[in-house]
Amino acid sequence: LNSTHKEKGNIQLTPSEVRKLRTILLSTSSHPNRTVALEGLKCYTMILLGIKHFLRSDELLDVEVHDFVRDLQIIK
Repeated sequence: LNSTHKEKGNIQLTPSEVRKLRTILLSTSSHPNRTVALEGLKCYTMILLGIKHFLRSDELLDVEVHDFVRDLQIIK
């Protein structure tokens, strides 16, 4: 880490911040580039997963598909 890096603790999102993030990230769903639309949805889904399971950001980034119970998944 360089000398300008400052280690910070995790912060909690307020409900209004989550709503703002939802608005911004899901507004990309109408973007003509499908990759941009999917990235917004993916990011918002990760935020919700982190909130639901009380995960820190570094823990959330370590989640992989095989961590989910297959019998509880619905994929279309």
